[in-house]
Amino acid sequence: MLWLEKLEFVGLTPYRHAFPDSPPIHLTNAIDQFNTGLFWDCHETLEDLWRSTPYPLRHFYQAIIKIAVGLHHADRHNAKGARNKLSEGLRLLKPFTPTFLGLNTGALAYDVQDWLNVLEQGPRLDWMELDKRRRPIARTED
Repeated sequence: MLWLEKLEFVGLTPYRHAFPDSPPIHLTNAIDQFNTGLFWDCHETLEDLWRSTPYPLRHFYQAIIKIAVGLHHADRHNAKGARNKLSEGLRLLKPFTPTFLGLNTGALAYDVQDWLNVLEQGPRLDWMELDKRRRPIARTED
């Protein structure tokens, strides 16, 4: 987590030169999967890209992966798994807010935090109501 701690301290500005100008096709495909609720597929689509990408950009892909896996856990009523992965993903995503690679990452972070707040209700969770709740979506920059 050394890279993440450094990003949290200095931000992205020193690394902007190393980021692509536009999102790679794997990210675009993964975001389409994410936004249609195919969270596990999103994870699978991004995994090779994540593994082959150097830091600090690697953390951005890992953030999307962990958020997708957290929502996958929520869809399966695994509150602990959902909370853990959404929390990890949110921490990884924050240095890349408010926008990054064409995504409104600030809005995504807000939606994920809202989900975490609901999931932290513990044993009082009403899964029937939670299943009806809109899942976070990854919007393009406004």
